[in-house]
Amino acid sequence: MLTDLPAINQILKKMTPIERIQWANEKVSGNMITTTSGGKTSRIIPDLLNKALKEKIPTIFVDTGFYSKDTYNFVKKMKDAGVDIHCYGSNMSPWLIESMFGKIPKHGSEEFDAFLKIVKHDPLNNAFRKLKPKLWIRGIMHYQTDKRKDKDILEYKNNIYHLHPIIDWDQETALKYIRDNKLPINEKHYDMTKGKSQKFECNIGDHCGVHGGDDDGVF
Repeated sequence: MLTDLPAINQILKKMTPIERIQWANEKVSGNMITTTSGGKTSRIIPDLLNKALKEKIPTIFVDTGFYSKDTYNFVKKMKDAGVDIHCYGSNMSPWLIESMFGKIPKHGSEEFDAFLKIVKHDPLNNAFRKLKPKLWIRGIMHYQTDKRKDKDILEYKNNIYHLHPIIDWDQETALKYIRDNKLPINEKHYDMTKGKSQKFECNIGDHCGVHGGDDDGVF
């Protein structure tokens, strides 16, 4: 397993997001996936991937069953534009989930953790079991939540490397990239797992990965 992540992160800090993606792709021979929430800035990573790589990589959309029509339409348009969307969801309908919990549980409660496992963690782990990636590209940024403000560009958790190519972008940089590249934006996205403020975490980075896998010396 790679032990010198701090040194690698110092190298990655000097690279652009496209260079970071290309660097990672060379190390894992294309064995990568990315995820999308269909959120406000979700077109950035697919655009960067398109510029950085010759081939498409799977883009996983975890359908909680509770998104708005705007978000579902946004994801459909991503697929229509050529993004390699793979949809995964719970084997329980929203109606069955609501009958179990009554309403969305309070964030931080045991009931909320059980709810997250059903609607996000289990579906994403199912995707990882099927695709068996070595590296997961995520479009998170420091400014978005308190938990994200100290994250590195490259991390290793649950037997998979996490690459955050735009982690050091601020909100204005992200929005400028969207404007400059004429990308669509989903202003009406709302993720009920992140609370009214949309600042809570759904913790997929902590609870999802290639469980039972091993590190084969990449990097």
